[in-house]
Amino acid sequence: MDHLTDYLYAIFFGKIPKSNHHLNYTQDEQNKSVIEHGKYELYQYMKQVVETMDNQDMFVPPVEYMNTAYPRKQPTYVARGYSGLVFKRKLGREYLAIKFSKTNKSYFMNEIKSQNIASIFHIAPRIYDYYMCKCDNAYGVIIMEYLKHYITDTDMYIYLLEVKHTFGKLYFAKVSVLLRQNIENALDILVDNCNLSIPDCQLMVNPINCDVKLIDFGLAECIVGDKESYKNQLKAAFHYLYLDTFII
Repeated sequence: MDHLTDYLYAIFFGKIPKSNHHLNYTQDEQNKSVIEHGKYELYQYMKQVVETMDNQDMFVPPVEYMNTAYPRKQPTYVARGYSGLVFKRKLGREYLAIKFSKTNKSYFMNEIKSQNIASIFHIAPRIYDYYMCKCDNAYGVIIMEYLKHYITDTDMYIYLLEVKHTFGKLYFAKVSVLLRQNIENALDILVDNCNLSIPDCQLMVNPINCDVKLIDFGLAECIVGDKESYKNQLKAAFHYLYLDTFII
């Protein structure tokens, strides 16, 4: 996957290789410079989008501006969260997710460390690269696995209502029970295997198989004490926010 992150940076530098499957920047100092400049250009691009949105109080990116100022570079807007934006960028046959968020170094590195641990157990997207610009530590960039077919928990709620209406209560019950199990399994892994707790835990769901991925690890904390109490607190919150909503 490294060749895709290198290809992404090269695009933002304005030097597009003929093939993104034959990149080897480790030996070539000139290409290393391309990558570093590309990272900076990507950072500046994302920063401009965020500041433009904040100034205009918009909840979608200024697409016309992005197309005019950055032809061929435009990632597709996915979502805006509490701390920043998430975009996706198709490179070849694959996608990368790009998260750009207002942060500080301590918060940012905690997010990276915690998500990396969770991704080992397949309950979070894999991180391919990350950095903060040395001249401005207000924002962080994370290049990570794009969760194709996954939707937000809110969209999953709407999807379940459509399932109930279209296929009836029996099929709805099977899907909602599977979702409940997968959410609880992810939380068990988060606590037991990753030794983490997230006060404001967010999730993405694949409606095809109800697979669950946890996201937004900035507030993740290492568990000190009784893990069962942490699991019970997390599950109680999810029962209140999500699971009980799906009861017939």
